[in-house]
Amino acid sequence: MGRCVICGKPGVTLSVAGESFPICVACARVLHQELADFISSLSAAGALPGRRGRKPKAAIAVAEPVSAEDLKQKLAERVEARGQISVYEFARRHGLGRPEARQIAEELAKEKGYQVEADSKRLILKKPA
Repeated sequence: MGRCVICGKPGVTLSVAGESFPICVACARVLHQELADFISSLSAAGALPGRRGRKPKAAIAVAEPVSAEDLKQKLAERVEARGQISVYEFARRHGLGRPEARQIAEELAKEKGYQVEADSKRLILKKPA
């Protein structure tokens, strides 16, 4: 700990580019704000090289939103063709939420005699064995 090079109060010693200097908390806050303003002005002027951000998450292909009846028909076709289907995933791809998907799955199970397997994250419709 030493005396701040700006105001003379007790401060913490920082090292920047091999040079050490003490600075107090009050002066450090002002310096931080000044540096942030300086960097934002350089960035706005295009003087800073571009930063590579995180790679964006892969977008989930969303088909056209469909009505509940159309989804019900498509679900029935898929269950007949494949034997089972994840209802939540299928409904999300077609623009419907979980409550509507759950209701449609229950209706299909009653009408066609499908089995429903449900837990907190999945809802699967299956053909009876």
